[in-house]
Amino acid sequence: MSHLDALWETASLIAGEEYPLNALEGFVLGSAILLHDSALCFEAYDKGIIGVRGTLIWKDTYAASEGNGKTIDQREKEADFNALRYLHAEQSSKLVEAKWSYPDKNEEIYLLENSTLRNHLGQVIGQISASHHWAIEEVSSVFSSQGNSPATFPREWRIDYIKIACLLRCADAAHIDNERAPDFLYALIKREGISFDHWQAQNRLANVDIDQSDNNIHSLIFTSTKAFTEVEAKSWWIAYDAACLVDQEIRSANALLELVRTKTILPLKAKRVKGVESPELMTQFIKVVGWSPCSAKIHVGNIENLVKTLGGQHLYGLTNDKDLFQVVVREMIQNARDAIKARMIFEPDLIGNITRVVCV
Repeated sequence: MSHLDALWETASLIAGEEYPLNALEGFVLGSAILLHDSALCFEAYDKGIIGVRGTLIWKDTYAASEGNGKTIDQREKEADFNALRYLHAEQSSKLVEAKWSYPDKNEEIYLLENSTLRNHLGQVIGQISASHHWAIEEVSSVFSSQGNSPATFPREWRIDYIKIACLLRCADAAHIDNERAPDFLYALIKREGISFDHWQAQNRLANVDIDQSDNNIHSLIFTSTKAFTEVEAKSWWIAYDAACLVDQEIRSANALLELVRTKTILPLKAKRVKGVESPELMTQFIKVVGWSPCSAKIHVGNIENLVKTLGGQHLYGLTNDKDLFQVVVREMIQNARDAIKARMIFEPDLIGNITRVVCV
């Protein structure tokens, strides 16, 4: 709940205090905020934990962890974590119109009680909720920049769907701080693996803020309350990657908002995140002690030479087009065989068969 409450403040910080938002837009944004992470629990799915563990994403994650030395219980919990993170956005879109029944009486209940709001705004609230995990291109293609208000509301309460979706995704990305991973729970909950690394990364971060050295007040800045040691390097990189993601979300959202700009659809006040240009620069703000992160990006200067070196004759000893064609066919058959073998993990009775290989 602290995360949901903080998204209002975070959205205000990113958009600026004078950003235009009417009452109906505020309601849609608030509803999407409440829904967007609501499916990060088993109760949001049919059949609960059994339903989640019956999905392909759960089965894939569990199968991929085989042989890593962890217990079955640990592997199941990691698969639960990954499956819920992967599925929750899309599942949240279904909850506003979902209905439940009291166990002792035949009475239906909804998350959104008002039938008019649920019937006319429920679907778009669900879509905006799910959109925080979409690519920005999908936001642009699915939503229009204007949705007229339902008949019972003032005409000037138009809903700019793209604006609301951009506010949600940027605020959600930027709310990474120790409010989401409080000290007491940090000590109380014995988290392991990637869950612990994410928790630790957020526990070390202070509130996101506007960089006061930026005269234009356009830059966000993340700082740590405590330095990361070398053994905590994984958590530092998670924090750095999260800051880079916020920068990317803000830039892409502003590019889209600029494209559809109107009197009520404006770019956000925040334009960038300070320090994301390199890990070395970010250590000025998200501190480390006893080690120094550095980037090791590969740059290809001569692509043609790289292709010659890693492919064709150097890789397979090929001398003519006929030999190359044979290699292509062999690789396609191998890929088909691997796909059949992977599917048989989940369908042991499957009898696989490669029927044809098509080369265009």
